[in-house]
Amino acid sequence: MSALALVLARSVVVLTGGYRDKHVAYFSCFKRPEKVVVIANGIDVARYRRAAPRPPAHMVRIGMAARFTDTKRQDLLVSALALLVRHQPEVNWRLSLAGDGVCHAQVKALVSRLGLGNHVELMGNLDQADLVSWFQSLDFYAHASEGEALSTAMLQAMSMELPIVASAVPGISNLLMQGERQFGLLAKENTPEAFADVIRLLQSNPDLQTRFMADARDLVIRLYNNETMFESYNNLVQGSRN
Repeated sequence: MSALALVLARSVVVLTGGYRDKHVAYFSCFKRPEKVVVIANGIDVARYRRAAPRPPAHMVRIGMAARFTDTKRQDLLVSALALLVRHQPEVNWRLSLAGDGVCHAQVKALVSRLGLGNHVELMGNLDQADLVSWFQSLDFYAHASEGEALSTAMLQAMSMELPIVASAVPGISNLLMQGERQFGLLAKENTPEAFADVIRLLQSNPDLQTRFMADARDLVIRLYNNETMFESYNNLVQGSRN
C-alpha cells in the first residue's frame, strides 16, 4: 500500500490491533491515527458448528487447512506425525491436509520419504460443504505457520469446537492468548519436536480439550462472526458518508 493512498483514504482497515499499531508507527504520513480501523474477519458460526459427538474411534485425526506455501508449514506437521507414530505406535495417528499450492509436491514427497502414506492424506482444495464435513471428521486442529494476519481456517476450527495446537507466531499467539484466557496450545518452537510435544499433551488431557472447545467457540461467536464484521463495515461506510 502506497503512502499516498494512505494519506488520501478516509479510513484504513486492518485485521488486528497489532497491524494497526505497526501501520501507525511505520507510516509517518498518518496525521490521524484514528483513521486506522480494526475490523476482524468474520465467519458463519451457524455453518461452522460442531456436529453430534462422533463415536469413539481407534484413531486420532489431526488436520490443517491452508494453501501450501513457504510460510505455511505443513511439512512440520508431517515430520511431527512421524515422531508421534514412532514413539506412540499404539495410537493410530492420522494427519489430513486440506489445500493446494506451490509446496504441495514437496510435502507429498516428504510423506513418501518418511513412509507415512498410510497415515497422511492430502485432500486438495475443498468446497465449503466438504470443508465443513472435513472439520467434523477431525479430533484436533493444528496450524503450523511462519506468521498470520488472522487465519480464517483457525476461526473455523475454533467455531467447530476443535482443540487447537499452533505455532507461537504473530497473528496466532494473539488469537489463542487473549488477556488471562487461553484458547489453544502453542508450540514453543516451529519444530517437529515441539509440535509433537503439544499434540501429545493435548491428546492426553481430555479436561483441557473440553475447556478449549467451549471457550474457543464462545470467543468466535462474540468477536469473529460474520454479522459483527458486516455491521462494522456498514458503520464505517455510513460514517464516511456523513
